[in-house]
Formats: sequence, C-alpha cells, structure tokens
Amino acid sequence: MNHRHQRALRLGDWKYLKVDDAEYLFDLSQDERERANLARRDPQRLARMREQWLAWNETIPAIPPDATVSAGYAATRTCRSASRQSGYRGTASMLSILKESMITSRSRRRRPAGVSTKQSS
Repeated sequence: MNHRHQRALRLGDWKYLKVDDAEYLFDLSQDERERANLARRDPQRLARMREQWLAWNETIPAIPPDATVSAGYAATRTCRSASRQSGYRGTASMLSILKESMITSRSRRRRPAGVSTKQSS
C-alpha cells in the first residue's frame, strides 16, 4: 500500500522518511523520538538515502490495480472525511465516527444475503 506516498529507509543510526511532499532525516543515535529534522543540515546524506530508497523501490513489484483497502484504513478515511466536512469536533466525536464506520463495515461483511439489520418495532 502506498498511503500518502510514504517512504522510509534506515541505515545504521540514520532514518530517511517522506510523507506526502515532506522529507525528513533523523539521527536516531541523538534523537530517538525523531523530533529534529536534519534534512536541511545534511542535504547530501538526504539525497543519498533518497536515491537508495528509490533504487530499492524499483525492485518491488507494483501494487496491482485490483488491490483493496483494509476496513480499518477505510474507516480512518471516513473519519478524516467527516472531520474535514464538519470541522474538527474533538477526539470523542471522531472516535464515535470511527467506531460507527467500523461496525457498519463489519455488518456489511457478515450479514447473509437477504437478512436486514433493521429491528422491527
């Protein structure tokens, strides 16, 4: 899965990371929590690690066009979409949307054909 165009490469104490269009370089021997982005301080190392990641990526088979997304990932996307549409409503609201989405996703998979989820009154 190529979510948000992420890339990551670890060489010894160094870690290269790319998420969306942002690139990061961390020296994990000095910064275990990955807080100090050293990409601007060491552009040569960043370029070398980027090239190594690209070379490695060329050896990986392409993601098939019929690949599917897991229910958990789909629920997270639903949650983010709801957050964008209605404005951030707090963690509790987002968790309830995520939970509702996952329950709905599970019920769609488990329900036998012809069985309704509606309760009769």
